[in-house]
Amino acid sequence: PGQIPTETWRRFVVYNAEAAIRDLGVADGPGGQFSLVVDRSSSGVRNQDPALAIAVLPALVQHYPGLLGEVIVAPVNGVFWAVWRVVSLFLGAET
Repeated sequence: PGQIPTETWRRFVVYNAEAAIRDLGVADGPGGQFSLVVDRSSSGVRNQDPALAIAVLPALVQHYPGLLGEVIVAPVNGVFWAVWRVVSLFLGAET
């Protein structure tokens, strides 16, 4: 956490979302949604970054309403649930 500035991560995610819309037609067709897959393999207490999730998830929901279909996080453990409880406080009910 903190090795790459949060704003750089946010811009990376937005850039890739824009590329998926432009190049892959993500917003077209039935459903027109994308899934975000978070691989937490080898994840532990030392490499959690709730500030990153707090910065990136609301930006996706705000700028791409209806396009973020689901977020799949695996594997999950007690550390994940503790971080999720904090992050979920910053997300709207519709998220």
